[in-house]
Amino acid sequence: MATATETTATTAIVLQYIGRSPGAEVGEDTIQTEVDYLFKDPKHEYEKPYDLKDDAGGIIPRTNMASEPRSILIHNFRPLQHSQSFEEYGFMSAKIDCALTASEFRNDETVKEVYYPAIKNLLRQTFPDAAEMQIIEHAVRTLGSVV
Repeated sequence: MATATETTATTAIVLQYIGRSPGAEVGEDTIQTEVDYLFKDPKHEYEKPYDLKDDAGGIIPRTNMASEPRSILIHNFRPLQHSQSFEEYGFMSAKIDCALTASEFRNDETVKEVYYPAIKNLLRQTFPDAAEMQIIEHAVRTLGSVV
């Protein structure tokens, strides 16, 4: 359990693997739900999607986006979190030896200087034959927005 002075951070590293995926049946460890996805509108080819936080007084619409519900399956990750089977599942879970507080993750330079090397080290250990590793980007999400 974390004390008031400790912070536990969880990071999802998405690694794509094209291969077989585990069964997707609804059961004890799987639930089905609906999630709203951004509707792919042709106007977004030339107009960036936006959602205003404040009312523009009717001058422009509050948003130019629409969402559509999609049915998805959500799997319980707990039985797989100690799995090292990237080839079987297309993802894996691992502990990262990096002691950053939640507030330090908001500092891009700290993340790049401390966290990126820890991630690269983990990836080198996990995939020793990889020719190249790059961290493309990171984002901090707070209250539903990207900072």
